[in-house]
Amino acid sequence: MRSRIRDIAFRKIWIPRSAYAVLPYLYIFLGIYAMTAALFLRHWSWIVPYLVLIGVGCAHGGAYVLSLRYRHRRTDTGDDANLRE
Repeated sequence: MRSRIRDIAFRKIWIPRSAYAVLPYLYIFLGIYAMTAALFLRHWSWIVPYLVLIGVGCAHGGAYVLSLRYRHRRTDTGDDANLRE
């Protein structure tokens, strides 16, 4: 039973390329949305710090993934250009 749960938990999940490309933008949008929602909640003051933390984490994670992808694409293109010369 335990190995079956482990197999399910660590199984690779393949998503379409278009959904994979949109994920960082979705994280950034959800982060901004959570931080904006924290501004407008009046009677739920206990949840505001959690929304801000989640918002900052999502926005930071999305920006980090975008920067990693940009750096990877830039270095891949540079290596190919150097090999051709």
